[in-house]
Amino acid sequence: MVDIYFKAENDISYDASQLEENTDINNLISQIKMILFTNTGDVMGANNLGINLEKLIFSTDYNKNIILANLKHQIRDYLRYDRNLYNVQFDLNFFKGTIRDIGVLSVDINGSRALDVLIK
Repeated sequence: MVDIYFKAENDISYDASQLEENTDINNLISQIKMILFTNTGDVMGANNLGINLEKLIFSTDYNKNIILANLKHQIRDYLRYDRNLYNVQFDLNFFKGTIRDIGVLSVDINGSRALDVLIK
């Protein structure tokens, strides 16, 4: 599968000469980022796509298990990948911040860290 290359310039693996993403693992990571950084209702025709990550993390109505379950549902409903080939796992940890707490969402694929997202 080939997808548009849309890594940000501050991404450690950014390559200015690349126009498309053509490895399955990088496509999967890009799709996970799409879900994490999209707010619910922002995508026409897919009203439930996205998780409102910052709101979800800092809402007092949700705990770690509910947030992780929401992520798993998004992955199940919107990502198409070989689940026999790629095992995607999430973990969420909170740390005491100076203004408010900090959330760190980790994404592991096949037991290796693929992505960490800092939410503060």
